[in-house]
Amino acid sequence: MASTSIVKTKFIQNVLNDEGDRFIKNQTFAIRAKLNKRSGTLLSERTKHVSSTSTMQARLGLRFPEYLRLLDLRKRTKRKGSRGTDAKGYRIYNRFAQGHYYSIARRLQNDFTPEVQQVIRNSWGKRGGGNG
Repeated sequence: MASTSIVKTKFIQNVLNDEGDRFIKNQTFAIRAKLNKRSGTLLSERTKHVSSTSTMQARLGLRFPEYLRLLDLRKRTKRKGSRGTDAKGYRIYNRFAQGHYYSIARRLQNDFTPEVQQVIRNSWGKRGGGNG
């Protein structure tokens, strides 16, 4: 039977994998809606990577073109005869990053139930990975 720390590590990796996939998927919809056909590089150069650093620690890494963050910034536009107005950015990074951060925290805090632990132990045992 897999030890509790291995089960917790696997649970954390699963949550980060799920949330990373969900982040990329939801952001893809927003990029397509906001940027129409001008989004080839943004869509193709985004990647997700989950790595385990040690027992009960895992890391979610998201890579994307640096200018993606700049597209979120408010733009100051000046029109003739006006002082200037703020235009909203595209909202394709910050709202997803913050939302998924809270979702990850909530899932890590609340979803590690005995039932989930048993499912992970059963799947771990089927692959022959855990002796103790």
